[in-house]
Amino acid sequence: MERIDLGPVRLTVGQPVQVTAAPGHAWFPVIDRFANGELLALWSMLPDIHVFAYQGGVSHSTDNGKTWTDPYAVGNWFSVRHLLSDGSLRGVPYYIYPRPRGQARTLATHLITHFPGGRHEMVPFGVTVTGFPRPLTLHEVGSVAFNFDGNILDVGGRWLATMYGWLEGEKLSTLVLLVSRDEGRTWTYETTIASHADTPGAPEGPDEASLVKLEDGDILCVYRVGSGLSWNYRASRSSDAGRTWSKPEVLDGPFSVEPCVRRLTNGVLALSGGRPGLHLWLCTDGKGMRWQEFDVQAYHNRLCNAAWRMAEDGSQTTAYTEIIEIAPNRLLYLYDRVPLGWQAVPVESDERNMIFVLDITVERR
Repeated sequence: MERIDLGPVRLTVGQPVQVTAAPGHAWFPVIDRFANGELLALWSMLPDIHVFAYQGGVSHSTDNGKTWTDPYAVGNWFSVRHLLSDGSLRGVPYYIYPRPRGQARTLATHLITHFPGGRHEMVPFGVTVTGFPRPLTLHEVGSVAFNFDGNILDVGGRWLATMYGWLEGEKLSTLVLLVSRDEGRTWTYETTIASHADTPGAPEGPDEASLVKLEDGDILCVYRVGSGLSWNYRASRSSDAGRTWSKPEVLDGPFSVEPCVRRLTNGVLALSGGRPGLHLWLCTDGKGMRWQEFDVQAYHNRLCNAAWRMAEDGSQTTAYTEIIEIAPNRLLYLYDRVPLGWQAVPVESDERNMIFVLDITVERR
């Protein structure tokens, strides 16, 4: 373990632990925790292209991430999920589909439930999504160009989740909020958080997002608008449980693709992301205004053997990360290493795509 001082916070950081290593693809990892403490790590095993559904790889840990089970495959990768009252995890897949066909405003996708030990269930098209004010763009593979992504925030029994994508006739993203009152079986469009018109000049418009409830009760939504050092995350805020949102603001420091933000027990906000590289940003002001940065990729390269290191330019990770608090002020940071970048690793290669987890305790100073 190493102690690292970052001004208002002090980190205690462990050794990177390998979750899995595989040829082909193993990337875009997410992590969650069952009620009994067992951890589930899930990653995509398919290329980053439009397909009917992403096949996922899964591994479990019963010792807070120190060791992981052999992986197994599931039929749907998802990032949006939430703990149910029986201790299982409800998941909502990335892709959604017009139901009935021939229109693009009433949608459905599969209802996914994972249980400790590896059992999982899928109800085909067991999730409905309605209420969009305009039709959505259709992909040639049969899904709509609007995807569930991020996390679920439970606000008084209302599950809040974000979706992003292209409205009909558009090629830049709009980020919206959906609400479920029945544990994720039915979702209804609530409001638009931000559209591409709110982020002029951004190459993508608002897309990948993460929600967190602040100490004062407000909700902070952090989201991507582009890829690279020039594209800091944007943020919008809601003081009425997600019904209305402030105009986008530029976060000072944190940048690039798919953010993941959490509020720790001690009130510190933790935000993971990057590209190039891997980063963890910490904030103690309660609002997400001022951030301290920890370079996760540099730490990884310093502690790992040569076979596990990443190129310093950040090209050997997707920078898709996720963090989860497993004990008060103790988080796990999940990330990938992709030695050939966006190319699949051949079976005969000595290289492997890898998923790692880092144990980090965050103290206020």
